[in-house]
Amino acid sequence: MNLIIDIGNTCCKWAVFNNNQLVARETIDELNARSLSNLFGKFPAIDQAILSAVRGFDRECTQLLTEKTRLFIELSHTTPCPIANCYGSPETLGLDRLAAAIGGTVLFPKSPLLIIDAGTAITIDVVSSANEYLGGNISPGLRTRFKALNEFTGKLPLVEQRDEFELIGQNTESAIRTGVQQGVLFELEAYIRQLSAQYPGLKTLLTGGDSAFLTRHMKSDTVLVPNLTLTGLNAILDFNSI
Repeated sequence: MNLIIDIGNTCCKWAVFNNNQLVARETIDELNARSLSNLFGKFPAIDQAILSAVRGFDRECTQLLTEKTRLFIELSHTTPCPIANCYGSPETLGLDRLAAAIGGTVLFPKSPLLIIDAGTAITIDVVSSANEYLGGNISPGLRTRFKALNEFTGKLPLVEQRDEFELIGQNTESAIRTGVQQGVLFELEAYIRQLSAQYPGLKTLLTGGDSAFLTRHMKSDTVLVPNLTLTGLNAILDFNSI
């Protein structure tokens, strides 16, 4: 049984996989030794674990994970992975981006992929049909854009994301909401259109905190995969346990 831990910019997600099937998952604010001990008590069959972190965390957790499992991996850029990393500077590639790319190849092997992870930042990553990570782009996420307009201007208010919005704003609040939300949608639709022309048969996968919102409003065909990064981390763990 595999324990998967993904520590992101704003929260921590853990999941338990058994024979590649997701059996439990939870999102928490922080990971600590106490919560981790409780997790092992709830799932005593866990014998492998992987942890990916984009920020600091309680280092007692790594000691506990090492003691409680026969195989523990703290993901790094030197960890063997089941796809080729063709990024120009692989040591700077976000581990969450790499894991999401690998998760895509688990679900859609031998298919070119565009992976959109929409959270604090919006990342787009491209994987070839030969399971090669080719690269990607990073831009501010929806909430980051709203916050930036409020913090870096003198008078613009902080506006909340909503499902209802126009093409053209009718007041300052709706102009900000429409500008941010339509701007992101136009941006992503353009990526899908151009990359689909370059990579025939391209599948677009959406994940991250704002992925459900984007799926509801995008016109292009997309696949919503909430647990994509966790799936990829599980694949990395299994790849290293062979």
